Amino acid sequence: MYELFSKALTQEYISNEKPPNPSDTQCLNESNHNQFIHLDQLALERLPEKFRDNDILELIGVLSELTVHIMYSFKMDDNTLRYCHGSGFVQRVRKETFTLCPCRECEQKNVIQRSKEWYKLTIPTASPVFKHYNSKTNNDARAELFYDNESSPVSKVDIQSFEAEDLNGDDHDWGVCFGVTHDQALATRLTDSIVSYEKLQGQVYLWYKNQECTNDKLVVVVGHPHGGPKIVTIGQSPQRMNVKSIKNGQLLCRYAYDAVTCPGSSGSPVYILGQPISGFGYWFGHPHNHVKGIIVSNRSEESNESEANVSFSTTGMECVD
Repeated sequence: MYELFSKALTQEYISNEKPPNPSDTQCLNESNHNQFIHLDQLALERLPEKFRDNDILELIGVLSELTVHIMYSFKMDDNTLRYCHGSGFVQRVRKETFTLCPCRECEQKNVIQRSKEWYKLTIPTASPVFKHYNSKTNNDARAELFYDNESSPVSKVDIQSFEAEDLNGDDHDWGVCFGVTHDQALATRLTDSIVSYEKLQGQVYLWYKNQECTNDKLVVVVGHPHGGPKIVTIGQSPQRMNVKSIKNGQLLCRYAYDAVTCPGSSGSPVYILGQPISGFGYWFGHPHNHVKGIIVSNRSEESNESEANVSFSTTGMECVD
């Protein structure tokens, strides 16, 4: 049983340098960093035994392929330069034609040299990642793809805009940013990954419904804690928290889970096995947002309660079971 006792702590990450210096990172959650799974360590044995299925492992790998590191600079009140880091995932790639590519590289060229064919990337995230963002002054916002380790080749996409219903509201804390690129090979790679992910999601959902473990749930978070390389964390038994019912059998809700998250994890895609959504769901699913301190009550133990942190997703829409 969970009893919340602290204010939500959003998990964007602010650094003094670009990129962040790992030695400057003092994380309150450092004792749980041993639960981090780097992509080169991802294997069936890292999953809970009842969920050791090759399709689940492949799904996590494809979801990781679509996960991005979001970063931009901003100035503090005293004019000091800082960098904000978060996570997101590529949910859609749309081809644009007969207009000039708006990426920063093309904007430096004359009209004749600019690409006439480009791609718009829809990247769901959490609104707190962009609370320091100003589209008029932040001209360096970008999404970094394939940042799997310190030596991996990274593709960078300019972020042109950000949208959110409410930057400060608890019940409308999802957001979406839009990236642009004229790199056709990159767009093809991402499109193929989206198709693979949706196919695997359907296969795994059917597998799960045919198992005896349907009372158990697996939760997977993929992100860039502390603005560093991609990390996977695993949890179990997420709890759905209903916010309000919507017409046509839809529900606005968020999830609480025990997968480890840190500053920089806000906006990370959260995969919940058996979640009743189709594809990425309505309103772009439930990216990770914040943590809260809790008191865990356990009447079966002599000690009645203990303190811990629980992670929470943004709110999102899904079909009612």
